[in-house]
Parts: sequence; structure tokens; C-alpha cells
Amino acid sequence: GNMVGEMLVQVTDASVRLLDLASASSPLLSEWISAHGTRITVAAGNAMQVVLALSGGEVVYLELKANQRALEEKARIHLEHEVSCLSVHPLIPGPVPGEDGAEEAMQVEDGREEAPPSAFLVAVGTWTDLSVRLLALPSLQSLHRCELGSDTQARSVLLITLQADIHYLLVGLGDGFLVSFAVALEGKTPALGPRKKVSLGTQPLSLTPFSSTAAEPCVFVCSERPTVIHVSKADKLLYSNVNTSEVTLMAPFHSALFPDCLALASETGLRIGTVDDIQKLRIQTVPLGESPRRIAHIPQAGVLAVLTAKYAVGENGEEETNYVRFLDDASFEAVGAFELRPMELACSVAACTFAKDPREYLVVGTCMALEDEDEPREGRLIV
Repeated sequence: GNMVGEMLVQVTDASVRLLDLASASSPLLSEWISAHGTRITVAAGNAMQVVLALSGGEVVYLELKANQRALEEKARIHLEHEVSCLSVHPLIPGPVPGEDGAEEAMQVEDGREEAPPSAFLVAVGTWTDLSVRLLALPSLQSLHRCELGSDTQARSVLLITLQADIHYLLVGLGDGFLVSFAVALEGKTPALGPRKKVSLGTQPLSLTPFSSTAAEPCVFVCSERPTVIHVSKADKLLYSNVNTSEVTLMAPFHSALFPDCLALASETGLRIGTVDDIQKLRIQTVPLGESPRRIAHIPQAGVLAVLTAKYAVGENGEEETNYVRFLDDASFEAVGAFELRPMELACSVAACTFAKDPREYLVVGTCMALEDEDEPREGRLIV
């Protein structure tokens, strides 16, 4: 990754190397080497800091000494579980870059740019205890242990400021769910809001921060259904689907020929592109060939349940057949259907959970529209 002062950090399974981008003959400036045969399993960094996870559950914090052009180990701790993911992305109190006045605030009186913001928190996900920890920097003191409320491990974690004083801890799980916690920075210890969970796919999620073309902080979620996370004017998380196929890795990409782009990698190739204005309202018509009556969203399954009526002319005149249609909530492709009985009308639908069962159920209410009855007298609850 890029660091300040035209330096680059390279992490292997055995060492962390600080390189001089301006020197072709002797680029190596500093190297931190893992001791005692331990491997580096996970790494995360920013322009000034690097956090490493070593085999055996050890976490190491390195800091860039820009004036010495060297990396220095500042702290290390041992966790009882192996680390699955890390984030040392800085949270930024006050105006964020891109907001009115924020760019001017990054300049000092003599015209030089200030040092980039440093992180004071690191988020650590682990493989076996189904939680994410918040550790303080530079001490690596444990501040919070966040239960994920899932039987699936954290595969990607991100601390991010999405608007002025709107901070989040985002956790991508191995089953395609995203867990989010609002982070309040008032006081010496950050406070976490209630846990929220949403389905963004069925495969492990990978979270990468980037800035939109409007300089708005966003998060790109890599999965079989790529998604962009941003904040609404009401300070709520919004999820916008990206009209591309499966993305396994993403990185911001900027050059003279391709300014403010994203590099998207998949199993079949590499693409470079941009994300449209994500605040733009998109209206998409999904042809059903039938009359929709009710709709419900089933987040855990990632589908929409639509009650429809199909009309056809038969021997007894116009005949009505009712269905429960299931559509993928990202692509709107049909994934299943359930046909109701003759003369049975679909009246209502709801997705729900029960007190002692975390699974989500779909409940459909129907009535029997018999010709000899003015009002329906019977119906069904279909679960």
C-alpha cells in the first residue's frame, strides 16, 4: 500500500518492507521481520500505520517514522484466537475530506499539507469466537468485544467515517451478511450502537473504502452481488446494487488516463470503471406478466415474495389463478413460484420470525372466493 513521502509498504508472510518509490537502484528503506518462525497471516495499513496478525493469535502494531523513513514496532498483544481480518482505516471527527471547507482545513499556514489522519482504533475479527474486537492505538488495549449474533465468522472488517461525525464499524460475514454498528466518538472510549444485520449475498463479503465521483466516502462490498454502501441525507445506511457480475477484490485506481476509477477483479479478469452518482434514484420495471397485489422482503433468503393474479379465458369465462412468486432481491430474476388452489385468492403476506426460532418465515393469508358466497368464509395461513 501507499504511504506518505513517496514510500510503499509491502507485506509478505515473513516481513514488512518499506520501499522508496523514487529509487530504482536501492528501494529498500526499512524491513520488519517476523521472529521465531511465526507467519504474517493478515495485514492492514494506512498512510502512517500498519497492523499485523501473526500465526498463533499475536497482533503487532507498526508505525511509520516519516523523518527517519523507517517502520518502528510500537506494541504487540496475544489473543486467544487466530485473527481473520483487520481494519486500521482512520475515523475522522468533524468534517470529512470532500465536504465544504474540509479541503482548506487540510492546509497549514506555510502552504504544506498536514500529515494524513492516523487511526486511534483497530478492529480485529477472529476465526473461532464469532466476534470483533476494538483495540486502542498505540497501546493495543482492548476497548470493546462486539458479538456478531451469527454462527459465521467475520471475513472482512472496516472502520469508516461516512459523513461528519457519522462513523461505523462494518463487518462482512462468510455467509453474505453485513453486520453494522454505529460508532460514537464522544468521550475517551468510543461507544457502539445496536447491532444491525442485512443480507448482501450468499458468499463471503470483502469491504473496501473509496470516494465517489462527488467525493463522498463510500464502501464497495465485493461478493457475487456487488454493492455500494453510503449514507442518506437522514444519516441512514443505504445499499446500492452495482450492475456488474461477481467481484472478488476491488481497489481505487487513479491515473491520467483513468481518473477516479475502480479496479474490479474477478475469477475471469480485471475491469476498470467508475460508479455513477449513487444518490440518483433508479427506477427499474420488472415485467411479471401478471397483476401484482402484495409484496414482502425476506432479507435472510435475499428474495422478494410477490402475490400475483393471472387472468385467462376458459370454458366458464375469465378465470383467475393466484401465485406466490419469488424474485431475487438484487437481480429481480424469478427463483421460484407457488400456485394457490382454484378459487383461492392471495390477500396478505408478511415475513416474520418467532421468539424461539431465529429463522425467517413467510406467511401468506388467503381466502376462498366461492361463487355461492357473498363474503369469503374460509381461507388459509400458509407458512
